[in-house]
Amino acid sequence: MKKKFVSIKGKGVWLNHKKISPKQNNHQSECISLCSRSIKILQKKPTSVFPGKIRLLGVSSLNLTSVAMGQTFGAIESTPKIWDIAAAWLLLEELNCCINWLETDPLNLVSGQNLGNVNFPLIACRSKEKIEILKPWGNLLLEK
Repeated sequence: MKKKFVSIKGKGVWLNHKKISPKQNNHQSECISLCSRSIKILQKKPTSVFPGKIRLLGVSSLNLTSVAMGQTFGAIESTPKIWDIAAAWLLLEELNCCINWLETDPLNLVSGQNLGNVNFPLIACRSKEKIEILKPWGNLLLEK
């Protein structure tokens, strides 16, 4: 089935022309989506147990949308560009999800700034409590 999302800041989210509420998407998923570049965090803590089942969905916007829809409880993104995450970011906000910007906060951008080489590593989760669970893993992305 094809899915069409529409989100308007301050007005909500619609899926296939039907308005959805944040409460509708409160599934108890054990899954966490990682981008292919985030998978390296597992190698940095080889003796630690990752706090969920890993899903590699293949594209940042889908990873983040899976969090917004409750299909995964979190996502860790290593190198997304602003155009990769902009639409999903609005979905997340409108459905009361949480985002932890690990390096560059897009709210601090300057008009006219060249964003071609700027990454926006982040953790997105259904709740602040889940962000805290994933923070130690997400912070590994910033280690050289």
